[in-house]
Parts: sequence; structure tokens; C-alpha cells
Amino acid sequence: MAWSAKPSGGYTLSSAQGTGNINEINTYLSAQGYTLEAVCGVCGNMISESALNPWRWQSDTVNMSGGYGLFQYTPASG
Repeated sequence: MAWSAKPSGGYTLSSAQGTGNINEINTYLSAQGYTLEAVCGVCGNMISESALNPWRWQSDTVNMSGGYGLFQYTPASG
């Protein structure tokens, strides 16, 4: 399954898109040698920061000084 992304809003963990994004990050990190516990920690952060949407802007407003992405990197321009 490929990543799911949309211009605003997030995905619930129980949605097909949310589950698919969790599976993508699990597959990638597991292949890099991360433990299941570490993957769960990373996924928990993604759920909290972006609701599993890799295109998510902080407060759903395009703002290069705000956060962007799965982990809400701030500033987005960096």
C-alpha cells in the first residue's frame, strides 16, 4: 500500500488511510532495525502531531513558520 495524504485534516487510526500509513512507517523502520517498541513510539508521535497525514500543516494553515509533515517540523521552510 502507498502513503495516503491530503491537503488538510488527518486520518483516524481506524481508517484505511491511517492504518496504511502506520503500515508504511512500520515496514520502513523495521527494515532499518528499529524494535517494535521504537516503531510504536514513532507512530504515537505521528498520531499526536499530524494525525497520520504527511502533508499536514500546523493548524491546517499554510505557514512557513509553523509546523509541517508527519512530525510537524518547525519551521516548515527548513
